[in-house]
Amino acid sequence: MLKKIVIMFTIIAVSMTMLSSFSVSAESTKLSRAKITKITSDSWGEMALKLKKVKKCSGYVVKISQNKNFFKSKNHKIKANEKTFRNLKQGKKYYVKAKVYTNIKVDGKPKTVYGKWSKAKSVIVKENEKDKERREQIKKLTGIKLNEDVHFLNYTYNQYTHNFYNFIRGYDDTAITYSIFAKIKINKNNLTKILNNKKIYYGGFHKVKKFGKTIKLSFGGNDFDEIPLNGENFSECSWWDLKKSNCKTIYKAAHAFQLNELVAKMAVNSYIFLTKNENKNGFVTAYLALQ
Repeated sequence: MLKKIVIMFTIIAVSMTMLSSFSVSAESTKLSRAKITKITSDSWGEMALKLKKVKKCSGYVVKISQNKNFFKSKNHKIKANEKTFRNLKQGKKYYVKAKVYTNIKVDGKPKTVYGKWSKAKSVIVKENEKDKERREQIKKLTGIKLNEDVHFLNYTYNQYTHNFYNFIRGYDDTAITYSIFAKIKINKNNLTKILNNKKIYYGGFHKVKKFGKTIKLSFGGNDFDEIPLNGENFSECSWWDLKKSNCKTIYKAAHAFQLNELVAKMAVNSYIFLTKNENKNGFVTAYLALQ
């Protein structure tokens, strides 16, 4: 009888011990306040963050924003106390703060407990000067505004003789115009804004439903040239390496950049070639043929 009583009390004690190990009061779980020990931007479009390491925690929550009040901020859960954030807008100031979290069980149910936010720190993301120059040139010549997170993989700029068009007199004085070929990494949201901008390209861009091995373009009134989609070199753009098998969608728009109420720079079609390449952050590879 005594042996049975001892066994019973042993089972009860073990059960209570196991229950206490899995069922913890959220109020009794105190976490250290996170601390940012280092924040730098040594590579363009990137930010390296280091937090003070906290023992016995599940991870950290990092809040990033371009606003010091963290309006329109984004949270990132990380396991380690170090993280490099990529595809940020170049030349922009980012504010960062962090807090510790741990996963526990309360009454047998999972619960996450958070510590207090750290003091905020800021850093200006390093800018690629060539990217900046190319963005400014495209904006000046075409009106297309590319975000600071756009990265140019290749770029060609050519000049041509062209005519301005006056809505009263017709074609007017001869002037120098351009063609731009670019291969870029661009966020899909930025790309959508460009495709839907009807102020710069009348009617906006629309999809080319059918396309063959080549797309024909005419620049500066010259004879038709061809941009191959099979990896061959293009006479004015030797790096053009877009293959038909990797071309997802082609967008086409008649370019008429209005200089003022009466005068517009008339041109032929501009193209945006969208490839099948897309990374986990929503960035796609696109080819631009603009005039």
